[in-house]
Amino acid sequence: MLDLLQYDYKRDCFILKDTTTKPANAFDWKRFTDEERERRGEKLDENNTSRKRSIASTKAIERIRVGDPAYGTVGINSKTSLMISMKPKTFNVYSGAGKKSK
Repeated sequence: MLDLLQYDYKRDCFILKDTTTKPANAFDWKRFTDEERERRGEKLDENNTSRKRSIASTKAIERIRVGDPAYGTVGINSKTSLMISMKPKTFNVYSGAGKKSK
């Protein structure tokens, strides 16, 4: 029963935990960063220049991709197809474990 309760410092009492949503992990980066920012009490800086530039460039690429869906993607040409068809080299590993050194 105690694993379903958590103490709420704002209300100064115990409340039931929300078990409907799992906490975000680092692989779900958008939700993870939003939850971390909310937990820390940080606000999103609207005057962040790099953020504005990133949004603008994303919109520009999306506009170009309306006409050319392959814009900005890496295609397979003769060089990359050769790299894909190459097989990795095999290495022989010699272990000296168990041998007595003289």
